[in-house]
Amino acid sequence: MPLLIRRPNASQLWKGLCDLWDGLRESICWHIQDDVNTDFWYDNWLDSDSRLAFSCTTSVAPSPIVVCDMVDNFGYWDWPYFSSFLPQAMLDRVVATMPHAAVLGQDLPGWRWEQNHCFSSKSAYDAIGFDVSPVRDFNWRMV
Repeated sequence: MPLLIRRPNASQLWKGLCDLWDGLRESICWHIQDDVNTDFWYDNWLDSDSRLAFSCTTSVAPSPIVVCDMVDNFGYWDWPYFSSFLPQAMLDRVVATMPHAAVLGQDLPGWRWEQNHCFSSKSAYDAIGFDVSPVRDFNWRMV
């Protein structure tokens, strides 16, 4: 998923989407399958509140790299490549997530704010703190 989607001479609709893009990216989680489409550092693919890049212990931002490139030839995590960049709590989350295989299909996006990862308008409003509870006033129901 691209970090930026701004385009010169874009339509008003596209400009509106650009304004919402960061929030939308934060609301998407990835279910890794073949590990080919999910960025190890910059996509939400672990059961956590942020991307791994935000937990890096170095001052230099890591280069984007897909999850499958962080796995060795035997199908295990390539620990020497990233273990020195993450705190132990994040390494524990990585170890709890097994790398997958190409036979499972493509990585799948999901909606982070629902337990079943399916989008709903209510969960989107809840995520931004907007109350969408039904109107309780009898007079409004009559309108």
